Amino acid sequence: QIVLRTFETDTARALSTADSRSRAFVDELRSQIFQSKSQEDSERERAEQKMNQKLDDIKRSLEKYERLDKKIDDALHQFERKTATLEDHYRRAISDLTRNNESVEQTVYKRFDEKYQKTMANLEKVKKEMRTCFESLEGSVKTLQRITDGRIKVTEEKLDKEIEKLRSMIVLI
Repeated sequence: QIVLRTFETDTARALSTADSRSRAFVDELRSQIFQSKSQEDSERERAEQKMNQKLDDIKRSLEKYERLDKKIDDALHQFERKTATLEDHYRRAISDLTRNNESVEQTVYKRFDEKYQKTMANLEKVKKEMRTCFESLEGSVKTLQRITDGRIKVTEEKLDKEIEKLRSMIVLI
């Protein structure tokens, strides 16, 4: 009976020790899982913040280019008004020149035409530069979108791997 009591006491101690160790192990595992999840959440939030910041930057750039486009449109309208005024002035000048001799008429017409062609050439140059700027911006936006999509995909893959690891760890437990 003494041996039996000693055996029971030793068994109870061993069970108690095993129970406290298993509880400590489970608590440690819970702590690690919680810490891992917190880190992943933090990384995801940082990635989302970076994406939102990039999107805000893109929006600001687009708004800037829209304002620039509006300024160009305004300049074009003003140019059209000035062109209309110049055309009006041209007609009057032609009318006046018809009263004068032909050589004076040709000289005035030539000067006006040169100014008009130069203005049109400058306008075409500005239009071409704007098209180039918008194409460059569009390319930058597309490149940024591809980079962002790639980063999101890599983050999702990492997250899926971590989840699979956690599942396998939980299954092992």
